[in-house]
Amino acid sequence: NEPTRCCIPDKFSAQISTSSGMQLPDDKTFGTYGYYNFSYDVSRGMVGMKGVSFSVPEQQKSNLWIIENINDGQIYTIDLDSKQCYKSTMPIKLLRCIPGI
Repeated sequence: NEPTRCCIPDKFSAQISTSSGMQLPDDKTFGTYGYYNFSYDVSRGMVGMKGVSFSVPEQQKSNLWIIENINDGQIYTIDLDSKQCYKSTMPIKLLRCIPGI
């Protein structure tokens, strides 16, 4: 007796904001927040985000371009300020529908 599935479109773009926070072992707190232009295209298996992230309390600003390859599970984070590229593995699979995959 599951609820009706709700699925996202195959392609869409949006503006999103993110935030996260944590308490470090030395009892200091650290947080980040960001604003991104976001694009999703399931037919190409790609997600892209371009925007800016800020850390708290340092107020360090990072201009980022993030590309996620859904098919091979890789994330490429490009720091546009330092011109560095970082590759990582997607920690979770993207969901297209709730509930279900």
